[in-house]
Amino acid sequence: RLHTQRDSTLHSVLHNTTIYMYNSAAHRAAVIVELAFSLLFQRGASADELAVGFCDAH
Repeated sequence: RLHTQRDSTLHSVLHNTTIYMYNSAAHRAAVIVELAFSLLFQRGASADELAVGFCDAH
């Protein structure tokens, strides 16, 4: 029974880690896309404004 409990806990940890990694990767992708659109559509924006937008996204 103890063995089964440990396997279950390990599975849970791996599952949560996978979800966390997926979520953080999706978040990074969203930030990158947002920055790309900023560069495309706000070519007149200064580097400072883009930096502020980047900080706000995090």
